[in-house]
Amino acid sequence: VNAGQVFVGDHRKFDFFILSPRGTWVRPWVTAWMDMRSGKLVGWLVTFSPNTDTIMTAFAEAALNPAIGLPREIYIDNGRDYCNERFAGRGWRERMKTTLETEGARVVPMMEHLGIIAHFAIPENARAKTIERVAFGNMSNWFDRWFDTYCGHNSAHKPETLSDKLKGSAN
Repeated sequence: VNAGQVFVGDHRKFDFFILSPRGTWVRPWVTAWMDMRSGKLVGWLVTFSPNTDTIMTAFAEAALNPAIGLPREIYIDNGRDYCNERFAGRGWRERMKTTLETEGARVVPMMEHLGIIAHFAIPENARAKTIERVAFGNMSNWFDRWFDTYCGHNSAHKPETLSDKLKGSAN
């Protein structure tokens, strides 16, 4: 695999809380694209609610950058927002279903228009996507834990003082 040939995309919920514009504590999400060869994040978007639009925005950040450009292939999961007719078409589980039709013509996904081959990960395969193991693991280890509102990756890592911090900071 050459650098820039394959991008891997996914969402991740950060392991810390921030105060939203509405005044409530929320854990933000990041939608990111990583170059499979170099492990470099090439496009990302932080949001409160990931969806197909955030995927396309983060992808455009990489694709429209002249130093990065379009990949030849993408590797994504089978989430509803990635298996979208507008973005990459139907995923692994949906191949047997008929495609969405508009006035008798097939809706052509953006990846097909761009000549990019979309590969879908095998469902429920935790080792399938390098972005989860590499980039998202690094975010958790190097970035998340330095926030005062770090909540841990799971309940075993949750700081005992978190609820007191959230109550005290909201006032």
